[in-house]
Amino acid sequence: MATYNTANSTLQSGNKTLFEMSMQHTGSLYSAPWDLQVARGKVPGVTQINIFGYSNTVSTTFVDLWEDGQYSFPAATQTMNVYSSSASDAGATILISGLNANYDMISETVTLAGTSNVSTTTQFLRVNSMQVVTANVNQITNIGAITLKNAANVAMIHPQVGRMQNSWYSVPNNYSFYVRSINAFTGETKTGATPSWFYYRVKNHNNITGMHYDVLTTSFQNEYKVQRTNPVRYTQKSDIEWQFKSSENGPFTVGLILEGLLISDSAP
Repeated sequence: MATYNTANSTLQSGNKTLFEMSMQHTGSLYSAPWDLQVARGKVPGVTQINIFGYSNTVSTTFVDLWEDGQYSFPAATQTMNVYSSSASDAGATILISGLNANYDMISETVTLAGTSNVSTTTQFLRVNSMQVVTANVNQITNIGAITLKNAANVAMIHPQVGRMQNSWYSVPNNYSFYVRSINAFTGETKTGATPSWFYYRVKNHNNITGMHYDVLTTSFQNEYKVQRTNPVRYTQKSDIEWQFKSSENGPFTVGLILEGLLISDSAP
């Protein structure tokens, strides 16, 4: 078998003692790992979902991690009002992403009028995310607290954060959500005979069957971390809440990082 000598760039057709092989990498992203291609948005039917929850008001009652205490899902579709606590946010644009009455994905970009209400033209049943797309002139993010509400608050963004930090997710129609990893953590701790504990609960509301149930309840102190061998699947039109409480009166601070994949049910 002929071999190629990289030392002198010649083909050694009759040499049976040389066993040197030359391989070159083109650097093409076509050969990149599948997870990287998903993150790049290059895999049809698959979207990476990252959920970042945060609350500094956790106490002895289970709550979702977000900016305004206990959360209640809207009972029906409705237009929303959005405003800032600061007039300096006038002109900033806000992207609202959620679901309609059939749980199909919808979104709308709204331009803020400072502290005055601006109504959406779209009716939302669920809101999964809200973020600042462009800040006001000479600003790099939102100055005030941005609130999305109708009868009650539905989403909020803390000042100078730029996006809502919520620990719930509603699965769109004809999709499934696969949770791969969860990391919850708190800097609050107390040692001794009665150490403080935090409790973690996952609630799933299936809006097709009407069944509501607790997926998991457990306890931890400083950190709760799970890297699943096989992801947990939540089916279409499910509302999922990742909730926390403390063994002692707060307020305490808890954060959550959750990674999953939203995959079309019609994907091969």
